[in-house]
Amino acid sequence: GIAADTETPFATVSLAISGGIAADDDIRADAASRAREGQAYSFLTMYSGIYPLIQNADFAMTTMQGPIVASAPKDNEIPAEAVTAMRELGFDLVNVAGQYPLAGDALAASLDAVNAETLMTIGAYRDSIDANDIRLYEKDGVKIAFLSFVETAPTGETPVVPDLSDMAAVEATVTYADLVSDVVVVSVTWDAENNNRRPIAMQLAEAGADVIVGNGTKLEKAEWLDTEDGTKTFVAYSPGNLLSDGDTRGGIISGVLTMQVVANSDGSISLSDTEIHPVVTHFTDAGNGYQVMEMEQYSNELAAIHMIKGLTQTSLREEVGKAISSDFLPAELTD
Repeated sequence: GIAADTETPFATVSLAISGGIAADDDIRADAASRAREGQAYSFLTMYSGIYPLIQNADFAMTTMQGPIVASAPKDNEIPAEAVTAMRELGFDLVNVAGQYPLAGDALAASLDAVNAETLMTIGAYRDSIDANDIRLYEKDGVKIAFLSFVETAPTGETPVVPDLSDMAAVEATVTYADLVSDVVVVSVTWDAENNNRRPIAMQLAEAGADVIVGNGTKLEKAEWLDTEDGTKTFVAYSPGNLLSDGDTRGGIISGVLTMQVVANSDGSISLSDTEIHPVVTHFTDAGNGYQVMEMEQYSNELAAIHMIKGLTQTSLREEVGKAISSDFLPAELTD
């Protein structure tokens, strides 16, 4: 957990953590239509609306909600070009253990695709030695550790996908990460039917997690958890899918979590400016004009031409308000 008191900061590290990256037939078709010569797909322009949020962070993380493939994607498979777009946007780390049926070969290929873009990976590991090698980001002497767990791991041996089946082992991993870093960020891919997420988050917080980001398909609530040692842990239960072609208001909304990790001159570490920036996926008709936009930028004029009929700025903001407390929303949305 993070201490509540703040002295004069001597270093700050900014983090951004987005919702998951998904690609179905419509999204892939749109990306194919934007491809220039020599490309099969181009995803970058779909995400230009969140470029400032990602670019302004010292370190940014996202999650892949499907297996990454080099060619002929189908179903929920994500073309490797999407990973290139993530790197170009400014992401530094990709969790490859997202919301999809995890399978050995597909996971190994996904790891290869992300590593080819020289991005850090969590979620799946080559072997147990690799899994024990905690991924760390360091800036100005501040070390941040990144861990990932899925609720239910795939069967089979490789790659290794850490899961929550042995909570004592999970707690030991989190506590070890806490020892070797200043801040521990834990990503958890939830089983879709699990509505009882808080007790798991509480166990992770007590073990030493400072930030917990769940991985689901819809935007869900965020809160501070108080741990027994008097520190606080920030939990965002699910930022949702960053780009999605849902057919309801809730299905087109996600969030990008941003925060400052502050190293204080007294040696303590605190989190400040913890915000969830709501994001809307805009599209005008099936498989056309996909665009991720920050909600503050999303106008009634755009809402009026969205494929989902009857959208307004107000109705979208109300939808966000059902999930996220105004304490965590940008000031522009809470005026």
